[in-house]
Parts: sequence; C-alpha cells; structure tokens
Amino acid sequence: MHATSIVFDSPFGAIGLTATEVGLSHIVFRAEQEPVQTKTMSEASSETAPSELSTILREARIQILEYFEGTRRTFDLELDLN
Repeated sequence: MHATSIVFDSPFGAIGLTATEVGLSHIVFRAEQEPVQTKTMSEASSETAPSELSTILREARIQILEYFEGTRRTFDLELDLN
C-alpha cells in the first residue's frame, strides 16, 4: 500500500501527516523552537502517488489548521486505522 507524508508548521510546532489510499494513517506532533521546512504537495507526493492521497493530506492539513484557529470543533476525515 502506498503512503505519502507532509510536514507543516502549526501554532504548536511541526505536524507530520501520513496517508494511504484508505485515509489518514498517522499524525505526529513535534514541538520545536524553530519553524520547519514545509513540504508542498508536489514535493511530498511522487508522480506515481494517487491523487486521492494528496486530497486526503490537503484536507487533513486544512481541518487541523481550522481547529487551531478556533473555527472547527470536529473533524471529517477518512482514517486508515490498520
């Protein structure tokens, strides 16, 4: 099963997300003093990665940032719990 990851800055440090074709599989929070290099979707995804992975990661990032901004209280994301 193919997996793709991105890392982005949040108000609480770096957050890493990994998704498979099924859904979001991992969230990693890393508090640090310096900002991390944010990977763009094109950098994070290989040419062979299915487009649904980019969609899953993009939507997860948006929803997490909305939560930190106080505009979201619940999440609506497909998950891969295996």
